[in-house]
Amino acid sequence: GNFSVSAIGKLGEFDLSVNGSAKNPLALDGVDADLSVDGPSLAEAGAMFDIQGLADVPYAIKGRVRREATLFELISGSAMVGDTRLELSGKLPKFPDIDDWQLSLDSSNLNLALFETALGLEGIPDTPYKLSGQLRPSPDGLELLNFTLIGEKNHLSVAGTVGEAPNYYGTRLEAEL
Repeated sequence: GNFSVSAIGKLGEFDLSVNGSAKNPLALDGVDADLSVDGPSLAEAGAMFDIQGLADVPYAIKGRVRREATLFELISGSAMVGDTRLELSGKLPKFPDIDDWQLSLDSSNLNLALFETALGLEGIPDTPYKLSGQLRPSPDGLELLNFTLIGEKNHLSVAGTVGEAPNYYGTRLEAEL
């Protein structure tokens, strides 16, 4: 039978919300759910999962997910971290295999300096970027990649094909800076 859940809660300073259903909850199959979490500090949220070095800024993450047998979809996802906004959607048609996956994302005011310490990098400019991109399957079984990152003084475009997982042989990418 169907299992339904609707819950709103607070974990410390974090607000959590889950609303959805599952046909087989133990296998996480037949899932259709809306999820959200937000709080005053991304650094504190990261520390709960032993992730250090995240910025101490407010965040809000929301998403709608669906899983039916081998199809896993992120119908819509959004994240606000400080002034950074990220919207994404995607699907894995052969879950848990990652072949033929699709991803679409769009971000504005992306400040990579917020994640500098967590990424183990130094010297990332504290400047906003716009990021947009897509990954989609081609008829011949390759994934087609097209991403663009635009900053105040920088522009990076990456396009090409991604070979099959797990080794990604045959990957061919062109980058323009």
